[in-house]
Amino acid sequence: MKTLTVILGKVELKRILINLCFCTFLLGNCKISFAQETEFYPNRINFKIYDTSAIDLPAFDSNFSGTYPYLNAIISDYSIQRIFKPFWDMNSPKLLKIYEVVFNDTSGIDSLLNELQSVYFIEYAEKVPKFTFFGQPNDIYYQNQWYLELLKATDAWQITTGSSSIKIAIIDNAINTNHQDLSSKIVGGWDVADNDNNPNPPSGFTDNGWSHGTHCAGVAAAKTNNGLGVSSLGYNVSLMPIKTTKNSSGNPMTSDSLWVGIKYAINNNADIISMSVGSELDSSMYSQTYQYLFDDAYSKGIVCIAAAGNAGKNKNGNAKVYPASYNHVISVGATDQNDLKWYKSNYGNFSNVDVMAPGVGIFSSTA
Repeated sequence: MKTLTVILGKVELKRILINLCFCTFLLGNCKISFAQETEFYPNRINFKIYDTSAIDLPAFDSNFSGTYPYLNAIISDYSIQRIFKPFWDMNSPKLLKIYEVVFNDTSGIDSLLNELQSVYFIEYAEKVPKFTFFGQPNDIYYQNQWYLELLKATDAWQITTGSSSIKIAIIDNAINTNHQDLSSKIVGGWDVADNDNNPNPPSGFTDNGWSHGTHCAGVAAAKTNNGLGVSSLGYNVSLMPIKTTKNSSGNPMTSDSLWVGIKYAINNNADIISMSVGSELDSSMYSQTYQYLFDDAYSKGIVCIAAAGNAGKNKNGNAKVYPASYNHVISVGATDQNDLKWYKSNYGNFSNVDVMAPGVGIFSSTA
């Protein structure tokens, strides 16, 4: 059974905003866009040292000359290029025990996993899962935001329209920070994929998927009552745009750096983390490393929300999708204009889908 417990800091306001933000990441008139490539990175492995171990490995790269503690033979046999702590800047004892290995011999990934798991101080070793953004918007100007009435947004706005002190981190492929409905809402933000402070889509792009993050941001927090664009659910909240797809990516619907984006949101005091992204529908995509990351977010009172996936018709819609199915992450399926389960939405019990929200024909901003 999935553990789902929400810690609320600014209790009443935050509770309402969570309800308003459930469909932040559910996109209308979607095209299924699961990645066709392998579900895991072929040249990356995470491993964790036991909590009780005093071993602390230094960073390693292929230019290193000399002996390396404990792992010399493995480094040589598998052409390992780097060993580093991906969570070196977190204050979580478990995350600080995790290392990432980058290597060249991709044909030997299973053998390398077995060797690492046999090292006496390593608790586990696992492949690093890939993630794909769910769906993409297909238009820009809409007048009929039917879902606001269904969600009783006008009733909620009588209580609060949100506060700029609440920061929603939109972890996506890119967000247009110059959009007329979003520019005044931006606080911080980063391109973790290209490691710069520009979370916008690449210059001169044609929208073959790069509007995904902008669309999600508009649902959550587009400027409202300004006579432009669309109305949003929590229209006074702030947006923290986090771009996780490289400008050079051949597929803008694939996240290159999801965990880096989550880490950025945690370290920069996001109140809510919204992720319209997921792995393939297979419980083997579970990662203990990512669970520790969401445990850390939960311990800091951050509410994490993720899409349950849009493959209910063509695949096993009752299967678990990650990150939505991790403990301390609210997993959201999609309903239609009749308040019924959308035929493409994933579904299931509380171990993989926690709530349903409007998720088809959602009108919002595009880049």
